[in-house]
Amino acid sequence: MDSDIDIQTFINCTQLVLRRNRAWDGLNVTQLLDLLPSQLQEDVHLKETLGNCMGLGERPYSPPWWGQLAWLMIFAIMLLLAVLGNTLVIWIVLAHRRMRTVTNCFLVNLAIADLLMATLNGAPNFVFLVTAHWPFGAITCTASNFTANLTVSAGVFTLVAITVDRYVAIVKPLQHRLSRKVARAALLTVWCASALLALPSLLYSDTYKKQYINGEREICFIKWPDGSYPTSRADYCYNLVFLAVTYVAPMSVMVWAYARMGATLRGRAIGECTHHQMQVVRAKRKVPDLLSSGIVLGLYAEIENA
Repeated sequence: MDSDIDIQTFINCTQLVLRRNRAWDGLNVTQLLDLLPSQLQEDVHLKETLGNCMGLGERPYSPPWWGQLAWLMIFAIMLLLAVLGNTLVIWIVLAHRRMRTVTNCFLVNLAIADLLMATLNGAPNFVFLVTAHWPFGAITCTASNFTANLTVSAGVFTLVAITVDRYVAIVKPLQHRLSRKVARAALLTVWCASALLALPSLLYSDTYKKQYINGEREICFIKWPDGSYPTSRADYCYNLVFLAVTYVAPMSVMVWAYARMGATLRGRAIGECTHHQMQVVRAKRKVPDLLSSGIVLGLYAEIENA
């Protein structure tokens, strides 16, 4: 400590941190300082809390104004293209009745998820990444984290649904295709499952003001009951589950499905019917042939009777 102000700040922060335990309310400054080394060994978060109270360390680097302006222009173009492109897809499908097929319903759902990601999560997080500061408050922090996990899950599950629809159409064409009612039920299941998977970010998202020697900043993070990254075991387990549900399992399903579709279509020209589709075509052709044969036989019998 180089000055009396630093010493007093250290004493005040030590009292503030240690006196959170009511058993230490009657202790004086000397006794509190004697307890500090042992408490630092028992509680790994105590050092971080004490350092934050005293403003130890320097604020993370943020680019100069011209660098931030350049990144802002690049991101603004990306955000504009994302909003316009996904909005155009939604309008084309919803405004034209003949475009409202089952596959296009899934594409609209995917566009909605991408649109929510770009507007509710992409824009605020860009400001945070460039400035290393979250100026939007706790409510926006919760909404941003929840939207990120929700839209990622919804987008992945929608891609799986599209894959299943294509698989049935190519590999098993004799089976009934998905109806619009079934497609709506599938989309409802997608959003419910995504909301359930993103629920922890809705419950535990919070903001935190961190003090530094050269200023302060506010960060948006997920504070689990047992702490936060990188010491939280709950955070580690949740990320493993999220990785398995939104990447490993969907990727396995899609790779298997497209491998089967590739094997079915192997060696066939574009537009050529598969073996199952040819059977359907032959069955349809037999119906008018049988009808025409029956009509001819009936006419021949009437002539003989006459």
